[in-house]
Amino acid sequence: IPLEETLKAFEEIMASGKIKKVGLSNFSLDDFIKAQKIFDGKIFSNQVEYNISERSIESDFIPYSKNNHIPILAYNPLYLGSRSVRNFLSKLSARYEKTPFQIIINFLVQNTNIIILQGSRSFEHIKQMAEAIDFEFDDTDLIELKEISKTKIVEVIPSQVRVIITDSNILYTTIEEALQNKL
Repeated sequence: IPLEETLKAFEEIMASGKIKKVGLSNFSLDDFIKAQKIFDGKIFSNQVEYNISERSIESDFIPYSKNNHIPILAYNPLYLGSRSVRNFLSKLSARYEKTPFQIIINFLVQNTNIIILQGSRSFEHIKQMAEAIDFEFDDTDLIELKEISKTKIVEVIPSQVRVIITDSNILYTTIEEALQNKL
């Protein structure tokens, strides 16, 4: 279904009073801006993956959302990341007397327009999440945490990608094959 058609349907539902706001999920900045133009600037939020190891939205979507007062709903926020990130989180946990998850939550909400989407099964867990924002990082720790958990984007030339084929699996050998999905 074309985006224009979907957003027109949402506009009709909003006009009828059945919903108050429309949010999107997993839209890139370019796609979000396109949707905002189609929907006359009334898109309320974007739900995207944002965690200690997946921070690619910091370079484009977060600045845009701050400038335009658009909340970001962060899903999968408590992903711990690589071993080096987990080790550093353990050091910070000891230093600040917080759990690794509290360290992560505090770090992620440094951006004021981030809303963490995280379920809870107990009052204790809710209490721990609330206590995640009752401290501030020392500047050195914050800089090191930003650097060690920085999203690393590697650009590759698709025609130069090759995959080793094992005895038990048939795999694509190029990105073009994968895009064509012909296995």
